[in-house]
Amino acid sequence: MLPPASMDFELSDDQRALQDAAADLLGSLSTTEQVRAMATKEEAYDAGLWKAMVDQGWTGVELPEAAGGLGLGMVEAAVLAEQVGAHVAPAPILENLLAVDALAETDVADAWVERLVTGDAVACVAWRPDIPVAYAPVADVAVVIDQEEVKLVDLTSGPGIDREPAMDLSRPLGWLRLDMAKATTIGGQAEAAHLLDRGATLFAAALLGGAARVLDMATEYAKERV
Repeated sequence: MLPPASMDFELSDDQRALQDAAADLLGSLSTTEQVRAMATKEEAYDAGLWKAMVDQGWTGVELPEAAGGLGLGMVEAAVLAEQVGAHVAPAPILENLLAVDALAETDVADAWVERLVTGDAVACVAWRPDIPVAYAPVADVAVVIDQEEVKLVDLTSGPGIDREPAMDLSRPLGWLRLDMAKATTIGGQAEAAHLLDRGATLFAAALLGGAARVLDMATEYAKERV
């Protein structure tokens, strides 16, 4: 019996270059001081940071180049997510990435994909309806898993969503209900499972980035203590 083939979990040179570029951009536009300042403002996200992410093509990292994206893969998206988490970046990049992937293969959402990739529209994503959702108060469109279906909710067709109090002040939180705006089914059980897996992966990468940053900060603090 042959031994199982070894798996290489190391990043490629191109992936490390992307990681370094993301760290540089976020290190200058999403510093601790800038994130804290954003938390005290009424803005839902940092417009300058968001524009920089869009200009770098992050919103279309997995979209084919022919469709206006970078034509990269899930690993590259996770690399970006890790840096976003490490810098607590106040911008809806992960939500837009997930929405673009969910909508890219449908025949009812071409206009939404273009708007999300160009940063003209903001998305929010919910794993079930009737829950508080990050960026819902400012999102133009929502992608929601409703039981075993994926639904597209045009939030521009319904009433505004109020911002709710939350412990995380770096992003707005609001209740999202399917009966509040026009909803269209864009996927079934397989698409719902795919969206759930991708969401768990990207947000896990962001949490990993945040945890690594906290460990680094704690280590540096311990070295300086007297």
